[in-house]
Amino acid sequence: MHFDAPAVVLTSVENIDNIYFASGSYIHLFEDTVSYYQVGSILVSFDSIGNILWVKKTAFPNRLFDTQSNTLRILDDSTLILSGIFIDSIRSSTLRRYNTNGDLMYSYEYLSPYHDENDFIYPVSSAVRSKNETYILNWIQRPDFNAQLYIQKIDSTGNESWVKEIGNSKYEIPEVIICDDNGGVIIGGASTTLTLTTQDYTYRTLLVGIDSSGNVEWTWLSPESWGLRDAARDMVLLEDGSLVIASGIGHEQQRPSVNVVYFDKAVFKLNPQRELEWEV
Repeated sequence: MHFDAPAVVLTSVENIDNIYFASGSYIHLFEDTVSYYQVGSILVSFDSIGNILWVKKTAFPNRLFDTQSNTLRILDDSTLILSGIFIDSIRSSTLRRYNTNGDLMYSYEYLSPYHDENDFIYPVSSAVRSKNETYILNWIQRPDFNAQLYIQKIDSTGNESWVKEIGNSKYEIPEVIICDDNGGVIIGGASTTLTLTTQDYTYRTLLVGIDSSGNVEWTWLSPESWGLRDAARDMVLLEDGSLVIASGIGHEQQRPSVNVVYFDKAVFKLNPQRELEWEV
């Protein structure tokens, strides 16, 4: 199953009444005076036994269009939203809304707040609340190339309600955003010194709670005594407010010029006070 493309990567899947929708990116071959490849976006629908209902592929001759992150989500009215990036003369993120036939309803584009000096922006995760409010977690770079988190709250028409930058002198890495029980969201990622040094790294799991107005309510970092810890790559919020987090335990490997950090798998649970309850 190649969807008539040289290569396809599917990274998100959602379900509406036993109809499945998957999204990702694919390689499109443009044939002109010179044949060339370009990255495009793919959206696919399957029935309950795996038959393909439709395939929608979108590619542009002179513009990269990548929707490879896990950002396909369902709104209250059973329409689909999908985030991605465009790259041509400048890099931008995009939020696109589709009906269940895969028809585009609207498309919005957003720039990094530093786009005049560093246009890097990459949506990595999204979460949807009632009233069709969407939270998008992005990775951006400041002009000094240090990375941080950038959160957008998008209303039902695709307009930004607010934006929030989270970062300091460290190199922050975003991974996942989920809804909490109080109208806000919880962000998972990592705070590191990967670009600031070549050895003796700091690498800590990062969690941030943000309310519905964009205010940071709390921040949690894995204790330094835990050593090198991977990002919160995914997490589940339990009914009592506890969090179960997929992450990793790291070790630094010596290299002649720049050391590297390798991680072994780990899952741990934080109680509602964000204290370690168990780890496996």
